[in-house]
Order: sequence, then C-alpha cells, then structure tokens
Amino acid sequence: LDSLLAQGFLKVKSFPSVITELSFSSFDEYLHSLSYSTRKSLRKKIKKAYSSADIKVRISDNIDDIADDIFRLYENTYHSGATKFERLTKEFFIRAARNLAPRSKFFLYYVNGKLSAFNLCLVYKDLFIDKFIGFDYDISKKYNLYFVSWCFNIEWCLKNSIRFYQTGQTDYHPKLKLGGKLIPLYAYLRHKNFLLNLFLKLLA
Repeated sequence: LDSLLAQGFLKVKSFPSVITELSFSSFDEYLHSLSYSTRKSLRKKIKKAYSSADIKVRISDNIDDIADDIFRLYENTYHSGATKFERLTKEFFIRAARNLAPRSKFFLYYVNGKLSAFNLCLVYKDLFIDKFIGFDYDISKKYNLYFVSWCFNIEWCLKNSIRFYQTGQTDYHPKLKLGGKLIPLYAYLRHKNFLLNLFLKLLA
C-alpha cells in the first residue's frame, strides 16, 4: 500500500493487532510455551472458575433469541473501555450472524445458567479472529471469564487445525503474556482539499 504515498496519501500508525501463532499439537504444549508464572496463574484461574460455578460454553450461528442479551453485554464492554472505536448496534450482531455464516460464530459463556459473556469470532481457513466481546463484569471478574474464554478459544483452534489466533487492538498486557505478538497496523488517508492535506502531512 505504500504506492499510495506517491498519490498524496499519508501513512500513520494505528493501534497494533495481536496474533498468537498456534504451532502446538495440544493445549498442554501451548501452556508450556508460556512462562512458569503465567502458566501457574492461568491454571489456577481456570481451575477456580470451573470449581466455583457451573460454566457452559455454547457455539452458535444464530442469536435472534438472545440479541438483547448480546447487545447488553457488548454495551457493558464498550462503555468500560478507555479506548473506543466504532459503536455497534444490536442490528449489527443479528446481521453478522445471518450474513457472515458460516464464517461468523458466537461463543456464548453461561455461568449458572445465565449468559455472562460472548465473543463474536470470524473463522477463515487457518485464521481465527476474536473480533468483538461483551461481559457481565460482576460475574466475569468473579469467575475469570476473560481467561476462560481465551483458553476455550485456544483449545477450539487447536482442535480445528487453526494456526493463527488474532485478538485485535487494546488490552495488550494479558494478550502478550499469553503468547501473543504485536502486528503493526497503518492507516492511509488523504483529504480531498489539497491545502488541508498539506496541513495533515505536517501533523502526521
């Protein structure tokens, strides 16, 4: 895309993405790729979560009957984040399920029968993109649902021969500790007004 620079576009750094390469034959092998302290902490969190509550995971291509719950969890996460991107709508999640199937999958986390977290994921060949998430934070913090979902997704990828697990921008610290690597992303932009474009170049 650098050929766009000759056409007056600006190249600016964006938030990097995070990708975890899953060149492992089993989940245990993945765990042993982590540092001792991270591995010990992760096992402790997962064991505590499953021993303290009835946690079940359902994978679905259709969310028509729970769209309100999905959107409520998404809104929780959107409003709690320090960095905000686009604000999605309930209709977005309904249409993503309908129009992107079978590549779109909702991973639904139920704690004691209540939907408490979700991931909207996209699957294409050997790439798994964990695109949007939502949490009931009172429950998710108590039962470590962030780490429960991370481990479930890793295991699912390994069982389905998926090599790359992409977890997107922000919240980098836990993702890097869990084996992720930063992937640079850039934005290319050009203003229609020539003079404003020159000014933008100075800012860039």
